[in-house]
Amino acid sequence: MFVKCGNVSIEGVSRSTIETYFYIKELKLTFDIGKCPFHLTPVPNVFLSHMHGDHAMGIYYYLSHRNLAKMVPGKIYLPEEALKDTERVIDSFSSLEFVKRNYELIPLAVGDKIEYDRDHVIETFATDHRIPSLGFLIKKKKTKLKLEFINKSQQEIIEMKKKGIEITDTTFEPYITYVGDSTIKPVDEYDFIKQSEILIIECTFLTPEHFDQAEQRKHIHLKNIIDRAEQFKNKYILLTHFSMRYSDDMIREYIFNHIPESLKDRVIAFF
Repeated sequence: MFVKCGNVSIEGVSRSTIETYFYIKELKLTFDIGKCPFHLTPVPNVFLSHMHGDHAMGIYYYLSHRNLAKMVPGKIYLPEEALKDTERVIDSFSSLEFVKRNYELIPLAVGDKIEYDRDHVIETFATDHRIPSLGFLIKKKKTKLKLEFINKSQQEIIEMKKKGIEITDTTFEPYITYVGDSTIKPVDEYDFIKQSEILIIECTFLTPEHFDQAEQRKHIHLKNIIDRAEQFKNKYILLTHFSMRYSDDMIREYIFNHIPESLKDRVIAFF
């Protein structure tokens, strides 16, 4: 699936137990990697929310094909608890192939901050799933004229800049949030999830008979989203990771018929 959200394009697949990845071309990264379709091979940065197979199984394929193409290994960010086992898996596959695979695994903990490029930082936050997991927040650089200079003329501002006076404030504001697999818990704990311009959030279960299963399996149910509808200030809300028990048409129809009007022009069923 492909959607355009403001200045970024998001391409991916997201079906529970099958495959999940979200490739953002403009930022040269993918959140999760699924089975690693071939077009993800050149992507230099992979952010793994957790190591369930539908989100992370493609890692060895990714490394193998980058190696064949004589590319650098690529940076793979992952929860720190998964580091040793992931190293063992890669090394075991390499041994089976009688090759030496170079790789760069970067372990992350909750609250880590990555100076990603000159305009973006990426921060990790806690999610609530059955195995160690992380969410990712991309913050975008914003430069604003300081309040004390707002009423100055253009010429006055030019003169101050010539004198080396700092006339702007630089901040990093919530831009894209990827929750990964989780219960609704982080939505209640972190305001930035509800304030970022683009929110990518799972919604594995839709219908009332699956509400208890969502809690048991540590996933989000559509009711969790509906109950908090007025809290979401996001411009784009991508609901993802739907159970395979629902057809594509059923997902679209059910969501449209049940979410409140305040969400209908912002929610995208992404699968």
